[in-house]
Order: sequence, then structure tokens, then C-alpha cells
Amino acid sequence: MRARTVAVLVAGRGVARVAQYAAGIALLAAWGPVAFAGYAAASGVMSWLFALSGGTERAALVLVGGPGGRRLEPLFAWFAAAPFAAALLGGPVLALLAPGVVTYAAAAALYTGTGTATVLVGLLRLRGAAHADAAAFTAIAAGYGVAVALALLGGAGVATVLGTLAATAGLVSAVLLAALGRTGVSRPALSRAEVAGALRAVALLSTGEAVALAGVPILYAELAGRAAATQVSAFYVAMLVSGAAGMLWGYLLRLWQPRLSAWLRAHPDRAAPAVRRLARAASAAAVAVTAAGIAALAAWGPSGPLLAAAVAAEIAVYTAITWAGFVVESGDDRARARSTLSGAAALAVTALAGWWLVAAGGATGAVLALVAGLAVRGPLLRVSERLGR
Repeated sequence: MRARTVAVLVAGRGVARVAQYAAGIALLAAWGPVAFAGYAAASGVMSWLFALSGGTERAALVLVGGPGGRRLEPLFAWFAAAPFAAALLGGPVLALLAPGVVTYAAAAALYTGTGTATVLVGLLRLRGAAHADAAAFTAIAAGYGVAVALALLGGAGVATVLGTLAATAGLVSAVLLAALGRTGVSRPALSRAEVAGALRAVALLSTGEAVALAGVPILYAELAGRAAATQVSAFYVAMLVSGAAGMLWGYLLRLWQPRLSAWLRAHPDRAAPAVRRLARAASAAAVAVTAAGIAALAAWGPSGPLLAAAVAAEIAVYTAITWAGFVVESGDDRARARSTLSGAAALAVTALAGWWLVAAGGATGAVLALVAGLAVRGPLLRVSERLGR
């Protein structure tokens, strides 16, 4: 993929992300903190549903992008649409039974609909229609603009705004399904083994995505109970920087998946040792960073420069470990299961280390807890002999 195309795609995702953040600020100003809390709560609770699309997209890039994998494209189009369809069908029923959950049902539709679009643009990238990605997320960004306008000019409430955003994601997804063509939405003629294999890959990778997202909310909870309020705000800023870098890196890895798979198929003997060395080196670096950070906290206490250094180190270690995990997950189900297990172990270490480090170092301690969690991933990653096949 050409550098210019990559730049366009990254810009499209960036516009959507900026629109999401800007909409939050504008809605807070329009509604005030009390009404905005309903929007924030519904969005926060249901945002985990987006992890379902992350696993589906990764599985599609590995399986559909592999040799002979084009036959699986219709199946993954259905996988992409299923969570959104469930949210659309279940939302009205829940709203009738419990009117208070209307906003949560709308938020569920928003995140599953955006997830559907994410998977579909991934399938289109594999076909060579990469610019559909930028166009889709620019349209989703425009949806945020429309929703904010309805709130500012029309007095729309939380449910209406979330419903507008969900409708935008649904419309974009419908256009993307049409772009895939009739073969992209028809029932695939696949064996039970093929369908079961695809489902296993989606389940493992979706679980891994959900586990990877869970550490930060746990640290927020620990900060709220064991540190000053200013440290919660400092951690929020730190996670904006770290999260932006992480999302960019994860997106670039997805863009490079076809080339990565081709490299793995061509050089399996070189790839496996390289990944092992990188994973071990990154874990060793994470241990060193955690130890140095704890020593610095003991000597000087929390400070802005120390927090900045911890964030920079966390981004570097995360980049290396994530690349190793991405390659490992391109192997077989056993390797994907080990990757998910390593993520669960990292989550447990993060939570346990955070309980002590947050009390000792606030936001800096929370970032060091993330690094400590990453340290256990490398030794647990299993490099499959079937890389790229």
C-alpha cells in the first residue's frame, strides 16, 4: 500500500476520532454536566461492544487475506452485520420493557454499527478498495456533526443524539455492504469445519481485544479510590497520548496485514525466531522500566517529567509487544489462544500492581502498572509453526 494511500486512510480515521472527542465537548457545553452524564454513561458502558468488531476484523484480515480465503468473505460480512442486527432488533424490545435503558440501547447500536463498518472496510481493503475506509469514517465524522447540531439548534436529548449516530453508522454500513456486492452478502457455501474455524478465530481475537481494553478502566477505578482527584485527571491526559499512539499503531498493523502475511508465508523460518527475540527483549525492557520507575518514585515522588517518561516508555514497550502479538495471532488457533491468555495474565498483573503503585505514585504508578502487565506477555506468547498459512 502506497504511503499516500496510508496517509489518506489515517486522516480519515483521525477525522472520525477528532469528531468524537469534539462532539463530547460540545454536548457537555450544550447540556450541562447532569444531562451529559447520561450520554457519557451509556457510551462508556457500551463501548466494549466495539471490541467484537476488532476481533472480527483481525480474523478477516488473517483468514480472508490468506491463500484461498476469499471464499470466506461472505461469511465475515455476515459476522460483521450480526451484532448490529442484534442491537437493532433487541433495542426496541428492551426499551418497551424498561424505558430507562433507551439510551443504552441506542449506544449499543452506535458501537455495533461502527464496528460493522470497521469490518466491512477491512474486507474492501483486501479487495483493493482502500479509499472506502477513509470515505466511511469521514461520513461517520459528519454524523457526529449532525448530532451536535441537533442538540445545539434543535434541543435534541441524549437518546436522539445517540440514535442519530447509530443511524449514521447503519447507513454507512449499508452502503459498504452494497459496495461489497451481492456475493459479499449472500449465504456462503462453506463446510461446517470452515465456519467453525472462522468462529473460533473471531471468538479468540475478540476476547483478546476485550481483555486488552480492560486494564485502563480498572486503573481508573483504583485511582478514584486510592489517589487524589488531580491524579485521575493526569492519568486521563496520559491515556489520551498513549491511546492515540496505540490506536494509530494498531490501525497501521491492520493496513499492513496483507504484506505481513505474505512475508510470513515466504520466510516462516526467519519470522518465528525474530518474533521470539522481540517479545523477550520487550518483556525485559518492561521489567527494567517498571523497576526504574518504582525506584524513581521512591526517590523523588510523582512529578510531571516522571509521568511523561513513563508514558513514553509504555508506548515503546506496547508497540513492540503488540507487533509480536499481531504476528503470533496470524498463526493457528492455539497461538491465538496463547495470545489471549497472555493478555489475561497482563490484565491480572496490571490490576494487582496498580493496587499498590497507584497509592504510591498516582498517575505515574498507574502507567507503570500497565508496563508491568506488558512484561508478562512476551514469555507467554507462542509462535506458531503455521505462521502466515
